[in-house]
Amino acid sequence: MDRWFDLPRCGAIVLAGPDAAKFLQGLSTCDVRLVTPSRSTLGALCQVNGRVSVLFRVAEHGGALALRLPAALVPATLERLRRVVFRAKVKVLEGGAELAWAGLAGPGAADALARHAGAAPPATDEAAAAGPFTIVRAPGEVPRFELLAAPAELLRLRDALFAEGFVRGDDPLWTLLEIRAGLPEVEPETVDAFLPQNLDLERLSGLSFAKGCYPGQEVVARTQHLGEIKRRLCRARAAASEAPAPGTALRALAAVGSERDGGKVVRAALAPDGTVELLAVIPVAELASGARLVLGDAKGPEINPA
Repeated sequence: MDRWFDLPRCGAIVLAGPDAAKFLQGLSTCDVRLVTPSRSTLGALCQVNGRVSVLFRVAEHGGALALRLPAALVPATLERLRRVVFRAKVKVLEGGAELAWAGLAGPGAADALARHAGAAPPATDEAAAAGPFTIVRAPGEVPRFELLAAPAELLRLRDALFAEGFVRGDDPLWTLLEIRAGLPEVEPETVDAFLPQNLDLERLSGLSFAKGCYPGQEVVARTQHLGEIKRRLCRARAAASEAPAPGTALRALAAVGSERDGGKVVRAALAPDGTVELLAVIPVAELASGARLVLGDAKGPEINPA
């Protein structure tokens, strides 16, 4: 089934001006030089200790760079970016009421976008400028797209797609599709909790070791080169009745009375079969040992890494 997703939990920050790309390049884990009108990428801002403060997608939009990130993290990210502008020729703007993100998913999504918007990028992370829209192909087995435009333009497109049989999808379903695509997110509960490698950002093209410096780069590079990546992002499933919040602790049970840190939930959503699917950062040693992993505490539901 083809679905339209309003994405109210996604916010937009715009970097405008001749130094926008250079400015973001010096702050983020991704290589911003690779971002073009036909290519988008994931990236992150880190603290000096290498921990990720915000995870974002960046794409070109109207000659500027537009970042998609959790709306709850927009105020803190705006403040951080504006604090380090100095003499750079860049304006850091909140998308606010002028820009919004939406999503499309389903087997007919590409054809519908091509008809109504004029473009449907065919490969993951490819982007296209189509009239008022910036369209990005999102990862996943189900064809998915992220759209950025003025709210009125998105509303017009939504109504046209509804007339063709698209139905409204909700936020938990979009999160489930993201989880199945292996896409992490940093929420307020998990700010500064993970290194970029913990979130598998290199695989997702959101972490470059061939670019220049950025805050936290030394720690991130040292961790990579010393082979000290002790926690990895994993997909998992749990027989639970509700999705645990980001940051929920996992416990590793190796034997009766033996309970250790088993990692943290990154994001989770209920699946149609009544189970919970999730992404979690789990200690590599616990995965190798075969320890039982449970949500919350020793009496919590067991999770099974995929």
